[in-house]
Parts: sequence; C-alpha cells; structure tokens
Amino acid sequence: MRKWSVAPPHDVGNARFVCICVDRSAPRTAKEFQKLYFDGGKVLNTLIDCREDFPTFQAQLGCQGLIVLDANGIFATSKSPPFLQF
Repeated sequence: MRKWSVAPPHDVGNARFVCICVDRSAPRTAKEFQKLYFDGGKVLNTLIDCREDFPTFQAQLGCQGLIVLDANGIFATSKSPPFLQF
C-alpha cells in the first residue's frame, strides 16, 4: 500500500487509490494506516463507522481484497486476492 501511496504519476497514470477501513475499530485502524502507509502519499484514507453505510452491492472489502473501478466508475473487479496473502 505504501508503494501505491507514493508512486510517481508515470507509474500509476490516472489511477486513484482509496482505502476504506471497515473493521470494528475503523477510526483507530484508519489513523494507524495513515501513519504507517499513507502519510505524504496520495491515497484517500477513510472509514465506514456505521453498519448502515456499508455497500449494498456484493463487494470484498478490507484486508480480504480490493475493488477496482475503471475511469467511468464501472467495476473492473469486485474482489481480488486477499491483501494478507501477499
């Protein structure tokens, strides 16, 4: 995640990265991720702190994977290999 956060524009093109913390300690996790991975980077780091705000579509969030959308906001994938397996 740190590499994505600080990658020069020619490495990521127009890609934008958003980290959404979804665990039970989302505020604490978001702060920790900001400190460990995103300070000085270009990642939008945010959280979902209310169960009612979770996506209503099938999605794989958190350390279990990531979601990729194309430039038009269309899902390229709704899941990936789990982050913790890398």
